[in-house]
Order: sequence, then C-alpha cells, then structure tokens
Amino acid sequence: MLGQAKINENLTKKLAHHDKNIESINFKLENMTSSAQDQLSFNKIIETQLAQIAAAIPTSEQSATPVESANLVSINEDQLLCHENFDEIIQTLFVQKKEDPG
Repeated sequence: MLGQAKINENLTKKLAHHDKNIESINFKLENMTSSAQDQLSFNKIIETQLAQIAAAIPTSEQSATPVESANLVSINEDQLLCHENFDEIIQTLFVQKKEDPG
C-alpha cells in the first residue's frame, strides 16, 4: 500500500507540473493571439491610409501635365573613378526628354 501512495504522490506532482506548463502555453497563446489581432488592426489602418493616398493621386488621364517614364541606370563607383570627365558621363546617363505622344 505504501508503494501505491508513493505512485499517487508522484503522479499528482507530475500532473501539477503539466498543469503549470499548460497554463504557461495558454498564456503565451493568448499573448500571441492578441499581438496578431493588433497587427491585423494596424494593417487595416495602413490599408485604409494607402487607399486614401491612392485616391488622392491623379491618374495619367486626370493629370494636367504629361506623365513621363524613366529607365533605371546603374553604374558602380569603379566605373566613375576610371573616367576623368564626370560631366560627360552624366550627360550620357540622362536621356533627352521625349515629347508626349498623347
């Protein structure tokens, strides 16, 4: 009978330890859920603000000035350093403005 009491005591201790672990996991999950809800609310605010900004920006059809497109030109520092005349390089990088076809 003494052996059974010891087994029951050990099981009770283990169950109490498992209960504490489950409570800790539950607390962490509640915090994570709250953080996720906060992030979703923040994302919705940002989405609304972006929609308002997008609505305020005129499209090319609404714009009084012609919309131009540009190409990205990438050169590294070594290419610049090997040339003595930087003005010539800068002039070759910029394409002359084209007239608006529309």
